[in-house]
Amino acid sequence: MPDTIFAAGIVGTPPELDIVGNGFARLTFRLASIQRKYNRTTSAWENGETNWYTVVAFRRLAEHARDSISKSDRVVVAGRLKVANWEKEGKHGTAVEIVADAIGHDLTFGTSQFRKDVAPSAAASAPSADGNAAADHGQLDEEDQSSTPSVDGDGWALPGGPDGSSGGAMADGGTAAEPDANAHERNERPTGSIGEEQLSGFAEPVETPF
Repeated sequence: MPDTIFAAGIVGTPPELDIVGNGFARLTFRLASIQRKYNRTTSAWENGETNWYTVVAFRRLAEHARDSISKSDRVVVAGRLKVANWEKEGKHGTAVEIVADAIGHDLTFGTSQFRKDVAPSAAASAPSADGNAAADHGQLDEEDQSSTPSVDGDGWALPGGPDGSSGGAMADGGTAAEPDANAHERNERPTGSIGEEQLSGFAEPVETPF
């Protein structure tokens, strides 16, 4: 069972997106996670060792992360830890990767704005802003006209529909008019844009010892 890790830090390299063998997107970047420790002598928090991770994301997460984060951003990453030893040209080392399941901005240091992704099928079926709106407006006009009662010569409303015919439930037990089969309710989706502010400094938050 792979180990799950949560890491917070600074994006140390520009995120790079490429397409791998099966045709899906892969994103990679380096994450610098600075350890914090409390110095009891100075009664202050200090920076400790910096752990470097290679973060790897795939498919839609890779595409969304590419459009959302930049070098120097503060982020939080959750994923599966992979550690492997390597050897190249007589040198040895250890590669530490996080295969990301989720990536987001660290809101301790700034703000971000979420924009929900719209699936292609939902986008195709969504009504257009011009054509369907005009059709709906015309339908409403027809409904308004059809609901206008007919009047007699003295100004009194005639019973029934606009032409004097009876409508709705009949007093003699007749059948009421069928409801409009095309009536529907449209679901609105929230819109907005992801915040583009990038942090230029990395001031540490105020922390208190436990």
